Amino acid sequence: MNRRQFGAGLLGTAGAIGLDRLALAMAPPRRLNATGPTSVKFTFAGLLVFHPMNDIFELGILRARGLASVSDHIFRINIVPDPNSGEKPRQLNDVLEGYVQDGDVIWSLDVQNNIGNADIGVQATLQEPANRHQSNQRPKDLGWMVNVESRKFHSRRLTRLPNKLKPIITLNYGQLNTACKTESVDVYKGGNIKYDNFGFIAGATELSIDTSHGEKVVLKTQKQADILGLTPGVSYDIEVLNAPIPPNPARDPNQVPPEEHFHLYYALLFSGVGDSNRFSFMSHPKPEIPDDHCDPVVHKFDPARMFEPDPYKCGGITLNPGGDALG
Repeated sequence: MNRRQFGAGLLGTAGAIGLDRLALAMAPPRRLNATGPTSVKFTFAGLLVFHPMNDIFELGILRARGLASVSDHIFRINIVPDPNSGEKPRQLNDVLEGYVQDGDVIWSLDVQNNIGNADIGVQATLQEPANRHQSNQRPKDLGWMVNVESRKFHSRRLTRLPNKLKPIITLNYGQLNTACKTESVDVYKGGNIKYDNFGFIAGATELSIDTSHGEKVVLKTQKQADILGLTPGVSYDIEVLNAPIPPNPARDPNQVPPEEHFHLYYALLFSGVGDSNRFSFMSHPKPEIPDDHCDPVVHKFDPARMFEPDPYKCGGITLNPGGDALG
């Protein structure tokens, strides 16, 4: 991806099916023994596939390593605790790759309440915004994301190649929102412009989980009971990334931005889509800027690294609800 091309993903909307909300489950009853205003927020960016299934979401990590055309996309999790907690930030990187290499690729993000029961239900507003140039109208809706199976794009379920998403993580509970938006973009199909100045699209997604009543957030694999090790009563910002490692300007000021890589969804996952029907995105020549623009930011885990270009403009894609599971 370069400064003008937002290849990887630019997350999707499911407005094409006419749904306004997903998982309108009743919130669990308020519990006693509140521990304070704690929360766990996950922010997602990179080559990712979101799939609504009933009242939960599946999240597939598109594996893109060892390719001649683009840099390796490294699946990693950055855990940043509330600085008042005294905990140090941590990064999970090589250990995640070890699980994948071992075939341990079916994961689950679980939330347990303070009496040990699982909370189920992901709240997400899927309806596409009425005007993609008005960033303040329902700014957090998931509908700002681009659903590649919606009417504005492929208008059908796309056939997926098996074993390309590793791991697949079930998101069971929380509020799934747009985190921030790109500047206005043009949409191309087969190399020709399809939507001139399409408007703003989500550049990252966030899952917010209220843990103020003693809830426990656990990310488990088939073989590991929990790989996050979060402390109850502490708030966390957690980044889930599947993108090239960003450059460190202090060590390599001349490093070029990562290559455009939206095409990898077609090359690796949806190979049945011909070149003339493949979509891509580019910043509009005179772009509008939303109030919640995904500005370049200092990396939360490693302040020496600057997102350049900002990986939060490299989100994922989403699919229509239902159908076959990602696995």
